[in-house]
Amino acid sequence: MNSIPGSNIIRQKAIVETVFELPLKTILTSPRQDTSENFYVCSHSGEIIKFNDKGEYSVSLSISDQQPSNIIFINHDLGSNNIESDNKSNSNEKEEETIEELYISDIANSAIYEYKSFSEGKVRTIKDYQGNPLKGPKSLTVNYEDNSILFCDAGYFESTSLNNPLGSVYRLDIETKELNPILYNCLAFPSDIYFDNLLQVGYIAETFNNRILRMVENPQGEYHISVFYVFNGRVGPTSITCDDDGNIYVSRFDYQSKDGDVDGVISVITKDGLLAGELIVPKLPEITGMYIPRKDDEEENVKNDTVLYFTERSFSGVKRIKINQFIQDMDKALDSMKMF
Repeated sequence: MNSIPGSNIIRQKAIVETVFELPLKTILTSPRQDTSENFYVCSHSGEIIKFNDKGEYSVSLSISDQQPSNIIFINHDLGSNNIESDNKSNSNEKEEETIEELYISDIANSAIYEYKSFSEGKVRTIKDYQGNPLKGPKSLTVNYEDNSILFCDAGYFESTSLNNPLGSVYRLDIETKELNPILYNCLAFPSDIYFDNLLQVGYIAETFNNRILRMVENPQGEYHISVFYVFNGRVGPTSITCDDDGNIYVSRFDYQSKDGDVDGVISVITKDGLLAGELIVPKLPEITGMYIPRKDDEEENVKNDTVLYFTERSFSGVKRIKINQFIQDMDKALDSMKMF
């Protein structure tokens, strides 16, 4: 652990652990949790894979004619106080029976599918906006207060770029299924979107402009977008997640070299827009998805490890980094800055 010379930015070489690895080569993306704290990840070979921290995994859904890139779960029983499973885990007191829907984005068929459960077939398909086909939904997130799904429509990697900045961000009303653009045909590959339901603010990774956009809602249903952070170097951001303090973790994609000597970088930005830290991920620069389980505000067991799960294009599985000490060191560095 050390800080970058001349700054208070904490830079750490991450200790990376393998959660599980598949026997066959495939690209995995977007590790997520459902509202019962089960972990899932999407496979480009057409599966939704359930896994746990013991290294056990199984196929929950096989859709061979599709290429799922993201999955989200919505529990309607929790009402207006429900928090997206990307943002916060449920408490230990759970109802035995819940009504949980899931939505899956499919790049290959440029569609989003709604399922009532894994055991039932899809009940709805979203494929176009006002007759114009979607390019390929890449990432999904939920704003529960607005009762909406927000998603990036980017297509395959590099299909929307600086030379072809036609990526979009849409709002899908969960109840009415009305689809409206928030940013329309103007983005250079919007690769990931994350809405923090605890702080009511969202973030968009726009890869080929090498920046993070920030979105706030005021009034309800109307989103305002601004440039939150611009990076220098590497190809650009490809995935976003947040910890309990609202710090934003951004994977900064770069291509691996022929010698395999390029490391991955996960930059950490505070909710105020300050670069606070960098996790160096040895030899894994092509990160395709990240996820940090969020804790309940009432949770008293502060000794639980804070874990960042991630997927990477060259590895057919899920890896993790325990980040408790990293967060503590960042907090100390930020506190020392406030003294001056």
